[in-house]
Amino acid sequence: MSTLLSTISTISTIMAPLQMPHATLSLSLSFLCVKLHQAAQTYMQQSVLCCCRRQQQRERRNRSAMKRETMQHMTNVSTSSELCKENKILS
Repeated sequence: MSTLLSTISTISTIMAPLQMPHATLSLSLSFLCVKLHQAAQTYMQQSVLCCCRRQQQRERRNRSAMKRETMQHMTNVSTSSELCKENKILS
């Protein structure tokens, strides 16, 4: 907000010596405000999208890690049961 006020003040200072009619200056400032508002909205949308994308990537990594752990566990169980069978055969 302070940046917006600072920008408006700067534009007013620049335009004042040009002796622009008040209506023209007002329209210019209104246009600037609209553009700044649009830029702020775009920035916020991109920030939210980026945050959502990071969350999705984190969830995907967690799911992949869980799948790997499950596969490793299944391999360990399979190996253990094979060892048990071999042990029974030997005894």
